[in-house]
Amino acid sequence: MIEILEENIKLFIENYGRFGPILLFFISSYLLWNKSNLLYYHTCGFFLCAILNLFLKGIIKDPRPLEDPTLFNIALKHSI
Repeated sequence: MIEILEENIKLFIENYGRFGPILLFFISSYLLWNKSNLLYYHTCGFFLCAILNLFLKGIIKDPRPLEDPTLFNIALKHSI
């Protein structure tokens, strides 16, 4: 029973975590709707950040680290 609950919580976090930045943008925009100056800076900053992020990722092109299950389990065991 606990395993099923843990699996459901994990799926919930994965599904909503994937859309976290989008949810944050819309919730922040809704809260700033009556403050047009702050909404303008928030929207410009959000899109500038996204564009800058894509630009820097294109320049740097650092590969992701390899996921070796043995090293991962050792790190978990020793709290690294």
